[in-house]
Amino acid sequence: MLTRMLPWEAGVSSLRQQPRGGSRSEGKSLEAAFIDFYVKGTEPRFKNGAPEGWHDRRKSLRAIRAFRRPGKTSVSIAVLTRCLKNAFDSDSVFPFKDNVFTLGDFLNTNQQHWMKFVNDPLRKKPARKPIAELLTGQSLWEEYKDDPTYVREMLNDPHFISFQKYTGWFLEESAWKETDPNFPLWVSDTWKKEMIDREQSLPPYLLMTRVIDFCLQKVEGQAMTLVPPCFIARRDSLRREENA
Repeated sequence: MLTRMLPWEAGVSSLRQQPRGGSRSEGKSLEAAFIDFYVKGTEPRFKNGAPEGWHDRRKSLRAIRAFRRPGKTSVSIAVLTRCLKNAFDSDSVFPFKDNVFTLGDFLNTNQQHWMKFVNDPLRKKPARKPIAELLTGQSLWEEYKDDPTYVREMLNDPHFISFQKYTGWFLEESAWKETDPNFPLWVSDTWKKEMIDREQSLPPYLLMTRVIDFCLQKVEGQAMTLVPPCFIARRDSLRREENA
């Protein structure tokens, strides 16, 4: 039976086969260097400076030898040093609190945290930008400034009018420069699809969120889309009222 291998497990199976080799004194020297590397990399990670006596060298040494005891694992100190360096270079070393961890936790044979850092440092996903910053493009005013009649037709669509009355958001002409040319059509389409075709009665803030989600899909799949900030502000206000 085939089993799926996690990304950070890709290089682990070959690492387990590496012989330790070297003399006993050489092994002690490598262990000492590994502990020194851990201490040097950990001290800057304390938010308010490393407290006095924070590290117990004997505990670290016991953790290393428990991890590498005969019959348990043959992962070399060189490999563990690389994993530790990747952990220090990572944006996050979850589940360790405040990115500070003991070697005992790092080498825990049950949790196998060290394996996560075999290949590369772990990176956080980039934070999502505010929708108002993300959605940018040609504005309603720029697109139809020479043909305002078409804009008036969109704004007079019965579905668009019903949406405005239901949510309390109204597209004033002063906001046209911050509005995508097709945004009123998407608003009307959302009202028809969610409130008429599906016969739902969504809360106003959730209905507005559906419009924004539709625009985000356009961003990810095709082109950028502009949602007027006044629309987002009204949705956020309604959501706060709903959650109050």
